[in-house]
Amino acid sequence: MSSRFISAAEIYERIPHDGAMRLLEAVVFWDDKLILCSASSHRDPKHPLRDNGALSSVHALEYAAQAIAVHGSLLMPDGRNPRLQLVYVGTFRGVEMHPGNLDEGDSAVLRISATRVASLPNGWNYEFCVASKNLVFVRGTTVVVAPGVAP
Repeated sequence: MSSRFISAAEIYERIPHDGAMRLLEAVVFWDDKLILCSASSHRDPKHPLRDNGALSSVHALEYAAQAIAVHGSLLMPDGRNPRLQLVYVGTFRGVEMHPGNLDEGDSAVLRISATRVASLPNGWNYEFCVASKNLVFVRGTTVVVAPGVAP
């Protein structure tokens, strides 16, 4: 598997997010188990998930989900269009969340990591973490369901 840098334009050729919901900036590393992404969209005052000007830490789950979606697309067999595959988050478990906002404090670039810890018949288990320079916003595990996609 490759570990090359992947730009935002390449990311969004792989997953179906569009417009302002394109939250990731880049994939800085990936292999068959791990993906590391970066994002600074949480600094945008027009972020689509803001509520009364605040961007809650709960929205870090969307950053993790997008990173996992990109990772899954990178693992697809050659010739499959990853944007056409039905893949969704089945559950989040053991989630630990910072009680503040994503743009709190130094507003450093977000680091999003996701590690595939198990393959299932129709999906994967991942551990994930969304953090900035000095603060972990969210970490936990998720089951990603991908009917008809071999692990």
